[in-house]
Amino acid sequence: MKIAGKEYILKYTLRSLIVYEELTGAAFAPGLLKNEIILYYAIIVANNPQSDLSFDQFFEAIDEEKLLPDLRKWLVAETKKLDSGEENGEQGEKKKNKRKRNVREAGI
Repeated sequence: MKIAGKEYILKYTLRSLIVYEELTGAAFAPGLLKNEIILYYAIIVANNPQSDLSFDQFFEAIDEEKLLPDLRKWLVAETKKLDSGEENGEQGEKKKNKRKRNVREAGI
């Protein structure tokens, strides 16, 4: 995603949640806009370690570039993937089916 003129990698990962906790001193709790914006910043920090984007620059870019709706759509899509197991893609489904078949064949 392009933010403040630079391209950033976005991945909703455990590392992102840990960075959020480091930034705030608390676990992520949805419901407050402030928490949501800090989570998006934590996602950028966690996945772009070379980035020099400050929180103030990020916050300004969200406001000026109207990025919040796009970030929200991205996060909803990511959480749906995680909930449905899509992050493994088709390859993951093949492995899952093979494991099931192996378990049945083994009589377990």
